[in-house]
Amino acid sequence: NVLREEKEKLTLEMQESRDAMGQLNLDIDNLVQQKDAEINLLRTNAQTSEDKCRDQEIQIQNLSEQIQNIQNSSEQSNSETEARMTQLQTDLELTTNEKDNLSTTNKNLEDEIKSLNAEKHVLEIKMSEFAETNAEIQVA
Repeated sequence: NVLREEKEKLTLEMQESRDAMGQLNLDIDNLVQQKDAEINLLRTNAQTSEDKCRDQEIQIQNLSEQIQNIQNSSEQSNSETEARMTQLQTDLELTTNEKDNLSTTNKNLEDEIKSLNAEKHVLEIKMSEFAETNAEIQVA
């Protein structure tokens, strides 16, 4: 009788352990999926940022060409030319700063993607370890 009660108690504990392991596996799987979604979002953001960077480079080139055209133009008065040059120089500086900021953002996003990939890898290892432990429990 005592042995039967002990066996039933151990059987119940093993089932609870299996249930807990199953829940842990689900939780880890959900975390891995969440990390994948975060990584994909960051990749999308990084691509958008890279596209904006390219647009900024084109705008910088266009502004530089406009500045060169104004410098070469003798049709406009000096005051008009200076005012336009000052405005274009300001636009060029703002665009250059924005491009630099986007480059920094890209770097930060790449670093965050690497970090999330590392976290995901650790979670996958833990999930594999839990699966092995669960298999051992199933055998026992």
